[in-house]
Amino acid sequence: PLGGSELRVGPLSDPNVPWVLLGRAVLHHRLVAERNHARRERLVLDAAAGEHLADTIDHERRKRMNVMFTSLRNDREADGTLRRSLAVEIAALLAERPVST
Repeated sequence: PLGGSELRVGPLSDPNVPWVLLGRAVLHHRLVAERNHARRERLVLDAAAGEHLADTIDHERRKRMNVMFTSLRNDREADGTLRRSLAVEIAALLAERPVST
């Protein structure tokens, strides 16, 4: 009633979107996990440098996650079990990433 615009996005059909988002999330996680709490300068997010972190996921986990991404993309009403399974995979992925000291 007050006017304005509404923007709706989705469903996303490009199968690479989840991998791009996951790669950026892994990058952010790694940069924050490696950061000393006493540092005060800005955190530089250089996603263009180096390899895409989603490409470093082992083949078996990548296959499992790809099936989950495809299922979620094709079924808007996917049950919570699938979403929880994906969350478990991502949590395990983040937990096993080496953090340099």
